[in-house]
Amino acid sequence: MKPENQTSKYFYQHSETGEIFVIERRWDGVLLGSYGPLSEPLKGPDDYDCKADNIL
Repeated sequence: MKPENQTSKYFYQHSETGEIFVIERRWDGVLLGSYGPLSEPLKGPDDYDCKADNIL
């Protein structure tokens, strides 16, 4: 896989509200999408479908 195609998903906790989201970033740091806010119990980050129209 080329580096420009590599992405990462991880949990992000909003600093003001405390809500938890999953965000997906490209290898160069560009935010591709997010999903949330999430409720407990959490699944793994890859179990959530991040979309560009959900960006925080």
